[in-house]
Amino acid sequence: MPDWRRLVSRRLRRLDVPPERRDEIAREMAAFLEDLYAERLRLGDSPRTARRAAIAGAGRWPKVVRALEREEGAVRRRLRALWLPSLGVSLVVMGLLLAVARSGAGVQIVWHPPQPPIIFYWPWLAALPLLGAAGAGWSRRMGGGRFERALVALFPALVFLALLLVGLAVLLRQELSAGERLVVLMVGVLNWVALPAAALLLGTLSGPSTRSATLPPG
Repeated sequence: MPDWRRLVSRRLRRLDVPPERRDEIAREMAAFLEDLYAERLRLGDSPRTARRAAIAGAGRWPKVVRALEREEGAVRRRLRALWLPSLGVSLVVMGLLLAVARSGAGVQIVWHPPQPPIIFYWPWLAALPLLGAAGAGWSRRMGGGRFERALVALFPALVFLALLLVGLAVLLRQELSAGERLVVLMVGVLNWVALPAAALLLGTLSGPSTRSATLPPG
């Protein structure tokens, strides 16, 4: 049996990625080549022919290395410019909401039960444009484009939307009329999706253009 891990590692030694990631890629490609090799043996090829066919099935190695570098670069950029800022801003937004709700300062209920209340957490809402701008700025410094910056700013509202859909699934089991369910849904969307999304996006409107702010890949 060929030592596929050694063969792949030798041919990927020029791959410009962290060593841990290079080892992970080598393991995955070695498993892929081993499967190709085993399949050719089952079809009746000799070990030498099966080995050549497996290597040929991976493609030309210089092109493979370049393709991997492009993909790895795109993954790293998405992590830095999209996912990390989105997670960071969402954690701050959630933490600030809990702090304001616990303190009760600046909290205004404008629709009282028996219908679900519309609640304005004014200090929290006032901070959301700043947090949206901070998230968009973080993404911009990491090379994020206009769409990525907007998505980072909106991400906390998307988290609220996901939680609202979970709550809607629970609501459907309650003994409420269709009209009551509609009111609950509309109030939930207004409270936790529409208003926060508008406030978060407000902070991105005065940001610099994508072309001038995008950093070179590093």
